[in-house]
Amino acid sequence: MNNRNVILYSAGINIDEGVTRHPRIEEEVNSLLPLLKNNRAIAILNHQGDFKKNSARQTPYIAEVLSHRLKRKVEYFEHSIGKKAVERAHQMQEGEIVLFSNTRLHAEEQNNDINFAKQLSRLGNELIIGGFCKLHRENASNSAIKNFLPWRYSAGVNKELYDLQRWQENLFSLKKTILILGGNKIEKIHFLFSHEKIENVHQIIIGGLVLNSVLKAIGINIGNSDYFNIHISSDLL
Repeated sequence: MNNRNVILYSAGINIDEGVTRHPRIEEEVNSLLPLLKNNRAIAILNHQGDFKKNSARQTPYIAEVLSHRLKRKVEYFEHSIGKKAVERAHQMQEGEIVLFSNTRLHAEEQNNDINFAKQLSRLGNELIIGGFCKLHRENASNSAIKNFLPWRYSAGVNKELYDLQRWQENLFSLKKTILILGGNKIEKIHFLFSHEKIENVHQIIIGGLVLNSVLKAIGINIGNSDYFNIHISSDLL
């Protein structure tokens, strides 16, 4: 058969070997279980580690975790792009589940490369975006890939978005909000300076690399601490 009957599921199970219980696992398992009822073939894309930090690895252990939790064999295939990956997707039978290779083994994934995303999209004809923890990431398997396939969010993502909407309506819109923002991801910087709702926040407390980057940008000595090289306008300050 060809991949016209294959669901391409973009998961967010970024875990290390040995982890068998984690909210990221629970979210994806609960989203995948209903999909098994229609006996469609499911090709899973997933990322682990970081290419830039040389921490990305092959992840057959995630296929083992999913096999145990879904009570159905999940094969691991050591390619996610290229001729071999496409051939494996085309060979998938009804009800078969294959976890393809860690997308972060390729630099193009975290660069949100459009051509890389196009190659990933060849594994299926219908895209489901899972992994609420990664929705903010502009990675090829999570963002650019939407240009090539009809897509929707997973049940797990929709649940989280629904809960956030309820919080917005019942809490944040009625009371002053304090935003605590820290960590070592560049997305946090982008959020701080460009999110359309940031003006609705009453007070912002920053820490981690976010704080280091702001202090460095305004000329305060941060010693040997890590930071992102950013520019802050006087108007924003």
